Amino acid sequence: MADEVDYDSDSMGVEEAPQTKRGETTRVFKGRGSRLKGMTSDREFQRLTTGGSESKGKVLGEKSVEGYVLFVSNVHEEAQEEDLLDAFQDIADVANIHLNLDRRTGFVKGYALLEFKTAEDATQVIKEMNNKELMGQEIKVDWAFVKEQSERRQVASANRSRRQ
Repeated sequence: MADEVDYDSDSMGVEEAPQTKRGETTRVFKGRGSRLKGMTSDREFQRLTTGGSESKGKVLGEKSVEGYVLFVSNVHEEAQEEDLLDAFQDIADVANIHLNLDRRTGFVKGYALLEFKTAEDATQVIKEMNNKELMGQEIKVDWAFVKEQSERRQVASANRSRRQ
């Protein structure tokens, strides 16, 4: 005859592993997420920090593969690459620009990524173009990748938001 099935059991997709030394059993998970240890809320993420004292209290942008990338938010939905290049090219030479479009509407999603060759150019653009008006909207310019300077800075950056 067939084996008996316990329908009240919660072990669906979970098998009991052999007992360990202390007599405790461990659960063996099957399927997606089986390699995770515990729930996703239990995971901790680490932040990379640099211990340099070259710029105390200053947030520096992290260099990407080719240059320094700035995140420009609140870009008008009908803006084009030429509009952004005209505005930013006066301050510094733009090495690369990414202007993502919404697939459904064909309009700009509201942000752009601008790349500059040197950190000095990028910081100058942030100083001059942050909170400036472009096509009737006040744009925000900030680093896309931030390099933290100290443990104290990590706490302060947690309170900082790109949306203001």
